[in-house]
Amino acid sequence: MVFEVKYPILGFENVTSYDFETVDDNFATIKNTQDSVPAFTLINPFVLREYSFDIPLAIKTLMELKEDSNLLVYLILIVKKPFKESLANFLAPIVFNVDNKTMSQVVLDENIYTDYLPAEQISKFIVD
Repeated sequence: MVFEVKYPILGFENVTSYDFETVDDNFATIKNTQDSVPAFTLINPFVLREYSFDIPLAIKTLMELKEDSNLLVYLILIVKKPFKESLANFLAPIVFNVDNKTMSQVVLDENIYTDYLPAEQISKFIVD
């Protein structure tokens, strides 16, 4: 499923669309539709912990979000070996509006969302 970028992923402001593919209930990937890079592995934050944030009005407007919009939220995952040392960015979630195929990165204010870090090891949330 191709999503139009309304607010870019930091560092990749020139990318205008990504191809989104789910791997399973926990993981997905996005790949630049115009080039082979960038490509990202994403993780569903809700399988790791309780997670909530407010989407700024500017992004809501850009994405034409409504109260009943069908949204997906994922985090960029930096995959490491062993896998449990992989890092998730809780301060910059990616929001997908499935209804109109738009997406945005929402950069959260670390002074407001003090429980979230830009590089949290997922082992912190995995119970053996």
